[in-house]
Amino acid sequence: MTESGGALGSRYLLTERIGQGGMGVVWRALDRETGAERAVKMLRSELAEDPDALTRFVRERTAMLRVRHPGVVAVHDMVVESDRLALVMDLVTGEDLGDYRARRGGTLPPAEAAWLVAQVCEALVAVHATGLVHRDLKPANVLLDHGRGGESPVRLADFGVARIASGVQVTASGMLVGTPAYMAPEVLRGQELSPAADVYAAGITLYELLAGHIPFQGAEIAAVMRGHLDDPPPPIRGLPPELWRLVEQSLAKEPATRIGAHALAQGLSAFARAHRTAPFALAPLPGLARPRPAPPAPTPIPAAPVPMTSPLQAPPAVKPSRTPLLLGAGVAAVVVAAALATGVTLTLTADDKPADGPGPHVPVAQQQQAVPGKGGKLSRGATVASASPKPGTSASPSGSPSPSSSASPSKKPGAKTAPKATGWLCGPRTIADTAGHFHTTACIRTDGHRVYLRGTVDPVASRNDPKLIASNHVQVVLVLKTADTQESVQYFTSPVCKVLTCTYQASFVPAHHDYRTLTKIYYQNVFEGTGKESPTVTF
Repeated sequence: MTESGGALGSRYLLTERIGQGGMGVVWRALDRETGAERAVKMLRSELAEDPDALTRFVRERTAMLRVRHPGVVAVHDMVVESDRLALVMDLVTGEDLGDYRARRGGTLPPAEAAWLVAQVCEALVAVHATGLVHRDLKPANVLLDHGRGGESPVRLADFGVARIASGVQVTASGMLVGTPAYMAPEVLRGQELSPAADVYAAGITLYELLAGHIPFQGAEIAAVMRGHLDDPPPPIRGLPPELWRLVEQSLAKEPATRIGAHALAQGLSAFARAHRTAPFALAPLPGLARPRPAPPAPTPIPAAPVPMTSPLQAPPAVKPSRTPLLLGAGVAAVVVAAALATGVTLTLTADDKPADGPGPHVPVAQQQQAVPGKGGKLSRGATVASASPKPGTSASPSGSPSPSSSASPSKKPGAKTAPKATGWLCGPRTIADTAGHFHTTACIRTDGHRVYLRGTVDPVASRNDPKLIASNHVQVVLVLKTADTQESVQYFTSPVCKVLTCTYQASFVPAHHDYRTLTKIYYQNVFEGTGKESPTVTF
């Protein structure tokens, strides 16, 4: 490969060098199989020479390839070729958040800063749901897509890259991997990393957008680190109190007391909506035509007011580049080492299609008063005394977030214009978290006009304890997926449920296709696990 580019494997042609960062060089590339333009990040050469980094590269492939969210720069392919490691990603037209702040004069108005960082937090929720932690969140890794239009331009980039590099403690220039200005206190103390570290970095980013500088500064890294560990963030003069509270909550020194990504997104979105004076839009780049406005969404059935931003939507599924390569953890390093020795190109793609068949219909526990949520409603269930929920009645599904036609899968050939209505089709009630504390059940149905989703989270019998019930803090995430390609079409996140059994319902009008749903669990703002999928419904 030369400065003018060259081939990467048999599929990609590197055409233009467009950037360089601490983790490697970014190229504009042509996918010769599809004709699409991509961005290819060639990771640093010392990573390719580190067996541990190579092993992590292979191990992280499935999670990185499965993250599909409109606020995330999708990774489409991961290539190992000779002495090169490469990530094939979306090509984003625009600038990063740091450049945007500088172009706007150094600071952003509070409502605009809240609007942008809320989208960062929504993207983090999607990344954390796959078990990944970004590890190096900062303005340079937040891209603003000027070519997309609408009110959701944020694209989170480079998730998982710091994990691949985590074993290489020092770069060629002697700098620590990661960015100390955005590192959480627990990271500096060498404690176990969790999603809370990403929330802290989002809080530092928010502070920087508002104040024009990071909260903890110094001529030496040691001074910056001491600030993270010991000092409260200096107040920002003139900032509305409700926004400053969110800044403080995101920068709590202890991860256990820090606000979660989802809750921070909610708070920032609410602040942005309350204080904006016009529809949000990026200040256009000089010389770049303004993007066309997003097409109007179909008019939904009236629903209760939604205290969140518009629902999370995923981009179309990407065709895998080759037959999937499935490597066990124990042989990953051996296979990669053999590939390097022979010059073979390994293309790593996701193969995440569950083989779950239809499960029995599991009735939800007794329903009580519903609380409006994002795109649906949360039904609070009564305490159950056994591991099996008691038969009961469920409140009729409600809530209908405005869908975007661009996020729906292509229309299925031969699909009927008036799908046949079904009853609830429910998957098996299974333990979803590694600790064995929670059961989940995912259900789906259609009335011929909409697709309805329902997820139930209930504890195992051993957690039927009044003290545990009093401390319950559960959120349910419903994911609508295509049955054939496993494309995540829509996400719905419930409000916090503080009773023992939680049932969350939502509805949506997607394109005609076959769909399933699955349920994810967050406990005290930490992702706990994913249940089994529902059976398939044809819409």
